[in-house]
Amino acid sequence: MLEKKEVLPKSQSANLQVALLTSKLVNVEKQEWRIVVEENQRVNDKKIQQLQDNLSQVRAELESSQDMIQTLEEQKLPHLLKSESLINQNTLLLSKLECCENQVNLQNKAISDLQSSLKKVHEDYDDLLRHNEVARPKDGTQHVEFEWEKFKNILVGAAEEVCERTSSKRKWKRTPWWNDRGA
Repeated sequence: MLEKKEVLPKSQSANLQVALLTSKLVNVEKQEWRIVVEENQRVNDKKIQQLQDNLSQVRAELESSQDMIQTLEEQKLPHLLKSESLINQNTLLLSKLECCENQVNLQNKAISDLQSSLKKVHEDYDDLLRHNEVARPKDGTQHVEFEWEKFKNILVGAAEEVCERTSSKRKWKRTPWWNDRGA
C-alpha cells in the first residue's frame, strides 16, 4: 500500500521551516556560548594556577628572607645581604642603632620654655620682677628710652635667671614692637 503524503499549504510549510531554522539557530547559539564559557573557564583556571604558583613562590622567598633576618638578628652585627632569595634582588642592610638617651640638643640656644611652664618658675619670675621694680628709682626725671631699656633688661634678665639661659650669645635684634617702645 502506498502511503499518501500530506501536502501542507505553503503558508504553513513556510512557518514550519522558519520554526525549524529558528530552533537550529538557537541550538547553534547555545553551543557557541558553551564553547565561549568553557574557553573563558580554561583561561581563568590557567590564570588562577599562575597566581597560586606566584603566591607560593613569594611565600617561600619571604620565609627564607625572614630566616636570614632572624639569624642576623641573633648575631647582633650589621650585615649587608644580597641574595636571590630576597624579593626584587635588593640589598638589605641589617643593623641595630643605639643612641644616647641623654643627648643634649646643642643647636637650641633659646631660653628654655619647658621650665617656664612650671608654677614655681612663674612665682620666682614674679618675685624677681617685683624686687627689680622696688629697686628702680621712681623720680620720673630719667629719659623714657633709658627706662624702656631698663625695663626690657629686667624682663630678659629675670627670665634668664629663672629659666636658665642655654646659650652664651645674646639676641639683640628683636621684633619692631620690642625695639620701638611699642609706639
